[in-house]
Amino acid sequence: MRRRLPVVAAGAVLICLVAQHAVAADADEYRWWRDSTIQQALTLTAAQVKTLERLFASTQAEQRRLGKALDLLESRMEQAIAPAALDELRWRSAVDELEEMQAKRNASRTLMLFRMYRTLSPEQRRRMREMQTTGARASERRARPRVNRKDEWP
Repeated sequence: MRRRLPVVAAGAVLICLVAQHAVAADADEYRWWRDSTIQQALTLTAAQVKTLERLFASTQAEQRRLGKALDLLESRMEQAIAPAALDELRWRSAVDELEEMQAKRNASRTLMLFRMYRTLSPEQRRRMREMQTTGARASERRARPRVNRKDEWP
């Protein structure tokens, strides 16, 4: 379990960084390594950017294929449940298939994030964790509801 913790933490850092910077775009489509601010902050080399791009591109085809398969399966399940065409045993089988497909997609993405994490040097990983921490704090401050006090202007 201890060996998996750094991998999970690395994936969490990358996911948070991606989510933090992906304002209007789908997080899977945001290519953080192309952002010049991040490139400078992490001192990414051209070779690292190229490797990160290659890792992303190689995973995208599988992500899209699994996404389409999930959409098709969900659509079939929606159609089958409406007229109660499936008995519970067949429904459970369909649910298991859906869950398995989602797990494959999640595992594929997590493996991509792990490979990206390994592309970074220890110092770049440290900087990324710092960026994630400060970004999370800033998001937290923005998300907190403002409480009006008597001594504050509305």
